[in-house]
Amino acid sequence: MDHEEDPGLDFIEGFSMLAGAIWIIGALLIGAMAMLGHGRL
Repeated sequence: MDHEEDPGLDFIEGFSMLAGAIWIIGALLIGAMAMLGHGRL
């Protein structure tokens, strides 16, 4: 079992993917809230 990969690189890759997912979910939530708010007001 010879692992030459840097564990830090794997961590950064996973973190960037997680950050991207959070950003997309946050944008969708804000967009949905804005649409609902405009529809009710």
